[in-house]
Amino acid sequence: TKVDARDAIYPVITNVSPTTIEMKDVPTTDITITGTGFGTDTSKLVVKLGTVTATNKTVSDTSIVVTITAVQAATIVDTNAAVSVTKEISATDKPVATTTKTVRVNAAKL
Repeated sequence: TKVDARDAIYPVITNVSPTTIEMKDVPTTDITITGTGFGTDTSKLVVKLGTVTATNKTVSDTSIVVTITAVQAATIVDTNAAVSVTKEISATDKPVATTTKTVRVNAAKL
């Protein structure tokens, strides 16, 4: 099997925590995504829960902490939102890491 050198820098998601977020009584909540190949430049990463883009707080090569607001949570259509990370490596190379892990979002509809 041929191994592409870029595989080491492509994002891979191994875990998401918490797996359920309750947004009914809080304005924001943090979600931690662990894995590999995230890098350290927050401007190169886009994290989504379903179709909603979360706000990056901290990033290391193996962990991303994002914030989601109650307003954002209320727009998530699927209560079991898939998590994805897109990493810009170059203008034409933007691999997306997706996971079968989901976050259950319990949001008060606004």
